[in-house]
Amino acid sequence: MPRHTGFLKAGGQPVAPGRSRTLVSEGCDVLLINPPYPRRFGGGIVPPIGLCYLAAALRRIGVVPQILDLAVALPEYRFADGEKTVQLVRTYLRRYRRNPPKLIGVGPVVTATLRAVRQIVTACRTEVASKVIVGGPLCSVPGISAVARDYLGVDAYVAGDGESPISEVWKVVASSTDFVADIPGVGLPGGKEPPPHRELDL
Repeated sequence: MPRHTGFLKAGGQPVAPGRSRTLVSEGCDVLLINPPYPRRFGGGIVPPIGLCYLAAALRRIGVVPQILDLAVALPEYRFADGEKTVQLVRTYLRRYRRNPPKLIGVGPVVTATLRAVRQIVTACRTEVASKVIVGGPLCSVPGISAVARDYLGVDAYVAGDGESPISEVWKVVASSTDFVADIPGVGLPGGKEPPPHRELDL
């Protein structure tokens, strides 16, 4: 198994250090970003299994996803490391300028990652015109619509399980139409907050 460098193929398979630049230059349809977070004393970095589930769901419908794991890229992350987070994302996305992803998903959104998620979204807005969505436990908490609009500045958020919602969001983005509010589990910033979506069978 190649060493985990922070750059993952769809489905979570680590990319060998010598291949990461080549893989990035190939581009992708959807970029999934795992935000960095402060490590607890004695704790470690948890692989982004949730994003791997999303990547697998996208692959089933013919989409090419990639995962950028910033938790591995910044293993000693502290809240004061915002500039490092922004620069890493901007550097990564600059390699996509000729063929940027149409959709960027960031998460999980939890208390420990909220600030980093905002910084990641800001970096994405600076470099590419991709649609940006977020997901995670906080996206099911009342008030998330205002947070998504006023703090995160995203195009949409996913409440609950994300496998089916992100697949439907991709179909909307791929068809170059505006986001709609009738995708189960998908909310629009400032709009009505949807009930959390639950996958019946993964």
